[in-house]
Amino acid sequence: MAETTAWYFGNEPGHLKALVGDAVQMDRVIGRSSRIMLVAGPKVADEGWAPAISVVRSVPHTTLVMSPKTRSVAAGEDIHPDAYMNVLEVMDRVRDPYWKGFDGGGRYDLIIFVGMDYYFASQMFSLIKHFGYGAKSMSLEPRYQPNASYSFGNLNQKLWEEEIEKLSKLLGGDD
Repeated sequence: MAETTAWYFGNEPGHLKALVGDAVQMDRVIGRSSRIMLVAGPKVADEGWAPAISVVRSVPHTTLVMSPKTRSVAAGEDIHPDAYMNVLEVMDRVRDPYWKGFDGGGRYDLIIFVGMDYYFASQMFSLIKHFGYGAKSMSLEPRYQPNASYSFGNLNQKLWEEEIEKLSKLLGGDD
């Protein structure tokens, strides 16, 4: 994995920065994880994130949590989340030392974010980095997120779509 600069220059992550990877490396990280939580933010409704959600959702042991604003997208794309919850509420649970996950099976070892504003996601990644009790985080957004554990680099829309398609194929998706 490589290194890059933050897409938003005011983002100062400190000494721990995200490892930059491509679809192959993201697939390896996802494959090593035993409990995954995919958090789909409100921008999923605006930007056509359904393929990325379906890809990660197909991985065993993945819990899908979607923002309430995304109900119409989930219904239209035949996506069945485990919960609809505001992202801030999800983060409150992640930092709760006694929380055992949505299914009671224990803490998540990888938390993946899609469909959120850059600055908002940066704060969520920072929270996981400092108060996530060992959980790793991943951004599947097209912009580098230095507070995440793993992130794509700064990609244009075409390159990002190609990486999501590669990831889909690597994870066993039909796309």
